Amino acid sequence: MRVLVVNAGSSSLKCQLIETDGKASMMKCLAEKVGSDDAYMNVSFYPDFDKTRYNVGGMRVEQVLAKLLDVLEDDPDSPVSGLEQIDAIGNRIVAGG
Repeated sequence: MRVLVVNAGSSSLKCQLIETDGKASMMKCLAEKVGSDDAYMNVSFYPDFDKTRYNVGGMRVEQVLAKLLDVLEDDPDSPVSGLEQIDAIGNRIVAGG
């Protein structure tokens, strides 16, 4: 089963695509400074995890996530060729006390 795990903050986005059968990370994503003009997103794929940097300046968190989904579908190194190959999505939510 392939699970996309998402941790979206106010100015960051962290994601991993995990293959639960082998407990292996297939994709990692880190976007920082989201909402600012110098925001960026690093995406890397198994097995080498060489980072590709994308300029996401001026985008909101939901736009950066949409960009990541486009990268997952379009990048030739991506472990999936379509979003239908992702079986589940988990979203980390932190509630302030």
